[in-house]
Amino acid sequence: MLAPCRLHFGLMRFGVSGGQQRSYGGLGLMVKQQRVVIEVARAKQWSTSGPHGERVIGYAQRVTKRIGEGTNPLQIAVSEAPREHIGLGVGTQLALSTAAGVLQLFGHEVPPVAELAQLVGRGNRSAVGAHGFEQGGLILENGFTQPDSLGELTKRVGVPREWRFVLATIPTNKAIHGLAEQTAFDEVPAIPETTTATLLRLAIEEILPAAERNDCERFGAALYEYGYRAGECFKSVQGGAYATKELAVAVARLRELGVQGVGQSSWGPTLYAVVENSELAEELLAEIGPMAEFKGAVLQIIEPNNRGASFTRN
Repeated sequence: MLAPCRLHFGLMRFGVSGGQQRSYGGLGLMVKQQRVVIEVARAKQWSTSGPHGERVIGYAQRVTKRIGEGTNPLQIAVSEAPREHIGLGVGTQLALSTAAGVLQLFGHEVPPVAELAQLVGRGNRSAVGAHGFEQGGLILENGFTQPDSLGELTKRVGVPREWRFVLATIPTNKAIHGLAEQTAFDEVPAIPETTTATLLRLAIEEILPAAERNDCERFGAALYEYGYRAGECFKSVQGGAYATKELAVAVARLRELGVQGVGQSSWGPTLYAVVENSELAEELLAEIGPMAEFKGAVLQIIEPNNRGASFTRN
């Protein structure tokens, strides 16, 4: 089972209670080299190998109980997975991959992603990773009106396969996840409707069409604006549009180098910079590697994933 991770470019609104008002919604992209690879097999006792063992065992046990196979232990091997809480949505891909693998192993059909996500309790805010698991590509989802439902997919487009994203995961002691993340969402002010409308317009009228036209410059310029505006909605928690001052400085440095499409994925600390091809990506990587703003950062060139998850049965 192989599933791409994702870059998240920003939410369009926060949780809204009452009536038929929408909650959340956002924009993101599935990527190739940052991925989850899992193998599920029958075993005499529950066991795991590789990273994130407790999480995948928990997901697998939840699914086996739901399908009446709770007495049948499994061995789950995680051969590839990024570390958690760096802005790549690894938790969703671990959960969906494990669930799909378990269902296939016991001869069950893998359901549509909304049902699969509900099975393992994912997609309670962002649905980008879930829809991307199923379809790959650039995902725009418009949130949900009913609690415990997956955000509705507005549009999915493929991204030109020659485009490259340079990732920089910058060391930081500040990480927002779990209870801290819930507290942050409880405390941030509501996103004004005018901001939501601007983010939707940028996505629908500029970012997605630019990807369809293979216009990386326009895509990048609109994406930077989208990410900055979405990030500013968290300034009461982050102090600004980015998670730390160091990330803000690194974003500014990349922009000074002439790269249009720069931003922070989710809560960070991973930054992305989109360029038209691998040659430009290599040049950018060589240029920022020695810079003080990127000291200690994990740097990588990745490709868009337009396929989604793939399954192999042994």
